[in-house]
Amino acid sequence: MGSRALAARALLPMDVIAIRFTVSALVLAPWGWWLVSRCGGGWLGLSPVPAGQTLALGMSGGVIFGLLAYHGFSLAPASHSAVLMPGLLPLWAALFARLINGERADSQRLLSLGLIIIGALMVGGLALTSALEGGTVWIGDMLYLSAPFVWAMFTALSRRSGAGPVQATIAVAVFAAAVFGLPYLTLAGAGLVRSGLAQATWSEIGLQALLQGIFAAIISGIGFMKMVQVFGPVRASMLTAVVPAITAGLAVFWLDEPFTWMLGAGLVCVTLGIVVGVGRSAQPPRAQPAQAD
Repeated sequence: MGSRALAARALLPMDVIAIRFTVSALVLAPWGWWLVSRCGGGWLGLSPVPAGQTLALGMSGGVIFGLLAYHGFSLAPASHSAVLMPGLLPLWAALFARLINGERADSQRLLSLGLIIIGALMVGGLALTSALEGGTVWIGDMLYLSAPFVWAMFTALSRRSGAGPVQATIAVAVFAAAVFGLPYLTLAGAGLVRSGLAQATWSEIGLQALLQGIFAAIISGIGFMKMVQVFGPVRASMLTAVVPAITAGLAVFWLDEPFTWMLGAGLVCVTLGIVVGVGRSAQPPRAQPAQAD
């Protein structure tokens, strides 16, 4: 929500991504160094996850997801992201849980996924027709469709690797800062890439550092990964049921974005689908190797 609210200000999507990665890495790197010094292994002495897994987690849950999501914020309404991103996450999570972890979907889960798909199409389907008129909203919607695909891959890979919530979050932050955040800020400071950092106020930069670097990347990241550890990637993704309604409502009342009956119906379908999925009988999570947080 904070990303969309500041989309019209000085900072560009690439600036926000770089701030998110760099701030989260600065906070988490000392924690990662302590874990590596205590347990050994890791990557660059800062990520407590082995190099290959750090690469996989950092690219999927960090660099690629960030590029897709934040460019989407600059092209399409936040009300669309409120449905398409958390709404389609359970669908992609079920796909990768099957492909990577071998988990099967029962009839109740299939019903919930069907409702989610219908609701997402009601919200994003009409916007795709703007392509015929030369609009850009459909591009943002396609990015919103792609971002949860990559995030679901990340959650499945994280669960398969056995990395704990803290370790996985540190790996993403350190890798993303090393390969994107710090290089981008260096190039932006030298004037070699287009950036709005020089024009942005300190309050704008500080707000994004707090919202994206601390709350979104660290607090939400560790919290979500803990849910994945306990409930599994599919049911954890369905626990985001409250996100579509809250975000869409804030987008309408705070950002003055339009609220149509199709958007409302889509929100209802997606929320019902997630609630049906969360309400399915709980199954014991697959045992994971013990991790020191």
